[in-house]
Amino acid sequence: MIGEGDLRGLDAPEREERLAALGRIVGSSPGIFPEPSREVNNHVHTIYSFSPYSPAKAAFQAKRAGLMAVGAMDHDSAAGCGEMLDAGSILGIATTVGFEIRVS
Repeated sequence: MIGEGDLRGLDAPEREERLAALGRIVGSSPGIFPEPSREVNNHVHTIYSFSPYSPAKAAFQAKRAGLMAVGAMDHDSAAGCGEMLDAGSILGIATTVGFEIRVS
């Protein structure tokens, strides 16, 4: 069963804390995720642009929604790329990363 503390841990201020919480969730709650569909979302924003979700939480929510793959695509920042890839590895969900850049 997923503990509220672990879910809150996905919003922790530090990357390492978020990934540790994700590992605890996966380790303590086998069978919580549905079978993956053929759906993907490779354009998810995280706390590194304007979303309230950390990369770990975005990957968790994608897995919980049954997506086959998820990708971080933040504005003007690649800061969440490593965390998204690590979260995908922990969760067993395919991940992609990139960033949107504005040019004037």
